[in-house]
Amino acid sequence: MSTLTWRNAITVVTSAVLISGIVVAPNVAAAGPGTVKSATVKVLGNASGQPTALKKGCFFRDGTAPDGGMNTGGTPPRFAYGNSPYLGARFDSCGDVVRVYFGGYNGTHYNIRYVSPTSARWVQQELAGGPRKVWTITAEAGDYNFVVQACNRGGALSRSSCTRWSPQIYLNARPW
Repeated sequence: MSTLTWRNAITVVTSAVLISGIVVAPNVAAAGPGTVKSATVKVLGNASGQPTALKKGCFFRDGTAPDGGMNTGGTPPRFAYGNSPYLGARFDSCGDVVRVYFGGYNGTHYNIRYVSPTSARWVQQELAGGPRKVWTITAEAGDYNFVVQACNRGGALSRSSCTRWSPQIYLNARPW
């Protein structure tokens, strides 16, 4: 066989392999700080042309308290002031969720304030009371900030009595 014929044959085989769905471009996010859970890549398709997913790089990213507060430990790290509930947050890239961990008080409810990538302002939500709580939300790619306070509901015509706000937690929820 001539050199030109060999080159043509190699080109045909290489094209067939790429078209059949062999991994073309891994879609693996850089783990950055956090824990790698598994490895997967996305492919264009298999021999039947159907999309196929293999394992990809998944990771957790924990929130930080840029303005201080006492690290009370735990996973993710949780931060508190002496007279506030603790607060921590974690982004899970595979589940595309943000989990907010808070507690330390046995009040009637918690007020949580947060800024999400789409809200662009502080939003407040009331969540059930209890000593250890987890609030899970679907992640939007971007930055989050959270604060929480514990409260006891007031009686008729009375306001709730609440603790001070926890340290602010910043969380980067970008999947890359």
